[in-house]
Amino acid sequence: MHFAFAAAGTPALNVLQLKGFVHALNALAVLGHGYALLESPSSMVRRSSDTTPGEVLTTRPGDGRVKVEVKRWLTR
Repeated sequence: MHFAFAAAGTPALNVLQLKGFVHALNALAVLGHGYALLESPSSMVRRSSDTTPGEVLTTRPGDGRVKVEVKRWLTR
């Protein structure tokens, strides 16, 4: 990441701006925007083929965790 510098040689970005950048890059912060992570017992689920019908998964929306069961694939 490239940071600009002010004329006096001090960083142009202040601590609050840097905190905002770090927060924006935090994967868990994205969950506050309505997204959720999906975990199998062994790994993160990235595609439907990572699951099997009957498998119990954990979904992580922004405010906690929810257990879900795979019934069937809608698309593959």
